Amino acid sequence: MTRLRRQLLAALALLAWVPPSSACGFEDPGSVTAARGILNFVYPQSLHVISAVWRAELDGELERDAAPAAVRALVGYRRSTRALETFGSFINNAAPTPAPAFSIVLLTPMLWTRFHRDDGAPVVTPHVNGPDAGDVVIVTDESVVAALAKGSLGAGRALELGLVRFYGPGDRVREVEQRVYELIARNVVH
Repeated sequence: MTRLRRQLLAALALLAWVPPSSACGFEDPGSVTAARGILNFVYPQSLHVISAVWRAELDGELERDAAPAAVRALVGYRRSTRALETFGSFINNAAPTPAPAFSIVLLTPMLWTRFHRDDGAPVVTPHVNGPDAGDVVIVTDESVVAALAKGSLGAGRALELGLVRFYGPGDRVREVEQRVYELIARNVVH
């Protein structure tokens, strides 16, 4: 049996064992560890973003949320989805042509959000089970998206620090990355 086949079988076994990811960490904090393990298996080295975020918080590049965990759980979902909607509007409005569909997963709560177009209009759908087939996947964290949406962190700096990772078909990844670079050039996200 080839290595790839063994890896695929292991991934299928993990997926069969883990309950559906419709419950993110905001609803079920206990589900996050298993979900992160699967994420790192499917998207190699994606968990490096966690340590990059930690280092950026220590260095003052990112704001650290000092609120107690219970408070973050109560207000975190709405705050995160609002920041994701703002970020999505920046990406979708960065160029005259529509961006390819993409999904973002926030590592702390394991919250998946999908960005696509429906009849030409941009649609942001938070709390999905994961990406659709062919989506570019962006792995990052809440504080990064919030800082990008507020403009306190530049998109170029986020990429430089490893706070964002892209996965998916090469041509689509390049296209979504290009949208991020266009945001830098236009100072939409500075």
